[in-house]
Amino acid sequence: MGNARFQPGRTLNSNTIASIILASTFLSASAGCAGKSQFYSKLTPRDELRETKTPVAFRYGKPNWCLDGMQKIVELPSRVMLGGRLKADRLPSEETREVLTDYLQENDLADIPVLVNDYDPLGQWQRLRENNQVSPGWRYTAGVVGLVNYTLFPGRVFARDTYSPFTNTLHVNTGRLSDSLHAAAYAKDIRTRKTPGTYAVANSLPGFALWKTTIAVHDVVAYAQAKDSWQLESGVYRDQYPQVAVKTMAPVGLFMTPVGNVALAVSGGAVGYAVGRTVEQQRIAERDAVKDAEEGLSGHARIENADESRSNDSEDSGTEFGT
Repeated sequence: MGNARFQPGRTLNSNTIASIILASTFLSASAGCAGKSQFYSKLTPRDELRETKTPVAFRYGKPNWCLDGMQKIVELPSRVMLGGRLKADRLPSEETREVLTDYLQENDLADIPVLVNDYDPLGQWQRLRENNQVSPGWRYTAGVVGLVNYTLFPGRVFARDTYSPFTNTLHVNTGRLSDSLHAAAYAKDIRTRKTPGTYAVANSLPGFALWKTTIAVHDVVAYAQAKDSWQLESGVYRDQYPQVAVKTMAPVGLFMTPVGNVALAVSGGAVGYAVGRTVEQQRIAERDAVKDAEEGLSGHARIENADESRSNDSEDSGTEFGT
């Protein structure tokens, strides 16, 4: 009885060890990137973007009784847990659409079509064939695998915002701005690579997904800070960090039991949420400190102006009295 608490299988099993290792990796990567100076130069005003940049093409999917029925089934657990508070549809709001357009035009990504709740395997096959930005070798291997995944597990059903470098298409299926911008940031990252196909495939391998997701998340944070949009920035911390952690830990689930998979996903989400909330609180403190400093400088300037005004009034009174 006294030795029961020291049984290895109950204290530190393989699932727990994997969770700890990956959680530590995620924490280290997030902290490291948070310390880097990532910023945008002055953003182009929206009116100027619309006048000078290529328009962004949005295409909306048509109602589909089969896909819509599958979507309701997939959403059922979330609807039960949230008590009906889940958004009725996954269409982006007008402001979400405008901000996404701003981002794409600002980063010269306006040629990427945005497909909203769309499902068109044949159209995606055609885009894969016509996409010259990725070499044929990768398009007809990894690209075909991705297309099969798109066909069998539609993002429209499972609520995923993604960018496919093999078809050069941005898929928007959640209605959440932070998710859409994260996918767009990945497209931006892909465009900077000399070998986008190799980069995309490498980042799809177990353990490497953290690379691209961390870059994308911090690019969106930098963009939100440049826009001075605290709503967007805090949304990234709350929504993206848990998702990034779950995606990072997911590959380990291939070597675990179904129960271990669930535990890993839950622990990953918890780690991501904790990191996101920690970073959010740090940013709130930083914003408050900046605000206090600006108010202090403003108050000091007002006092100096008041003193200068009184001094000028005194000199004027003395001159008048002397005359």
